[in-house]
Amino acid sequence: MGVKKILIVDDEPFILKLYTIILGNAGYEIDNAINGYKALEKLESTIYNLVLLDIMMPELDGLKTLEIIKNNDSYLNLKIIMLSALSGENSVQKFKKLADGYIVKSELEPRDLVNIVNSYLMNSE
Repeated sequence: MGVKKILIVDDEPFILKLYTIILGNAGYEIDNAINGYKALEKLESTIYNLVLLDIMMPELDGLKTLEIIKNNDSYLNLKIIMLSALSGENSVQKFKKLADGYIVKSELEPRDLVNIVNSYLMNSE
């Protein structure tokens, strides 16, 4: 199988650029979107292996975007990891149930991002 494709969805330009560089350097093909609407547009035209989806975004937030994706049979094999600044135990448990994974952005080291993504993509093969 070829290079794995990842869609990063976040309204923070710094996060988009940082994660794009980190994961691109790890050998992944990266695309990004600044909100849920843009992410859904990209999902219609490109097959991704993984989506890193921020929760708090303007226009269409990550939770509503996740709901739309989960209700579309075309995306049954798509892995989704939620991204957020929310780190409370209740938030973590809630989001882990909704998506395949959950990352607290402020607690994430660059090398950890690659390891987390690698583990989700290896488990999806």
